[in-house]
Amino acid sequence: MNVVICREGGIYSDRSALPSAKLMESIIWSSQNPKFVTGKGLVIYPDIGDKLDIICPKADQGREYEFYKLYLVKREQAEACSTVLDPNVLVNCNKPEKDIKFTIKFQEFSPNYMGLEFKKNVNYYITSTSNGTVETLENREGGACKSPIHESHHESRTSSKCGESRGARDS
Repeated sequence: MNVVICREGGIYSDRSALPSAKLMESIIWSSQNPKFVTGKGLVIYPDIGDKLDIICPKADQGREYEFYKLYLVKREQAEACSTVLDPNVLVNCNKPEKDIKFTIKFQEFSPNYMGLEFKKNVNYYITSTSNGTVETLENREGGACKSPIHESHHESRTSSKCGESRGARDS
């Protein structure tokens, strides 16, 4: 299960030229989420100032909780399903009793030295190398990214490309 974040916009020197920031549709990080479509993956196109919530849903009755650790990685890491080099943990989905929400604010400069920064014309990838079980939460390779169980529902390596027109990616 991967998400590609396409950053195509530029730096705005005049604040009045900034597009209005929006709260993007949340991503529910679950193998049951139909947005992780086989063969296409999930590609988003945020503008500077936009916010995105990633939600790890709490356990539902009759369905086992899915444990994931989500990483922001480079393309090579996403394609190799590996977080061994330079891991950047975004959120741990490890509390079955409650929803966990992580909000990403898309900004080119962060006032916080630990804050995320998203440069123009650079693509970013969110992935998980655990397979949904608590025993594999600390996996650094494979997992949901490569698992045949998950690949039947999701494409672990996205074939959509950033840079194509937004309409073209949906065709």
